[in-house]
Amino acid sequence: RAKGAYIIAKPYISPKKTQGGIIIPDSAISEDKFHSQICQVIDVGPVAYTTEKYVGGVAWCEIGDWVIIPRAAGARITLSEDEDDCLRIILEHEILAVVSDPKDFRIKISATKY
Repeated sequence: RAKGAYIIAKPYISPKKTQGGIIIPDSAISEDKFHSQICQVIDVGPVAYTTEKYVGGVAWCEIGDWVIIPRAAGARITLSEDEDDCLRIILEHEILAVVSDPKDFRIKISATKY
């Protein structure tokens, strides 16, 4: 459960195979989880979006929303040895945008690290 003004989000993990049939290497998918900027909100802390800086106390996101966050935002944790258990813990103000479908964004595979 999220505490204070923190938000827990699960990064979007790109499919292992593109629509054109190209198989994405496991190393790229593993890296994508930790660097993903598109996440689904899992929990919102009880005091998130309650201060006067959030006009009318309007939340920028809700549980279930897909959001864009900065690449370096928050803590990255894994809950088990399962690679798909990666979570991001971010502060309320690190939400940049809410998107309707993470699949609308294409994976960028690059030979250079970010």
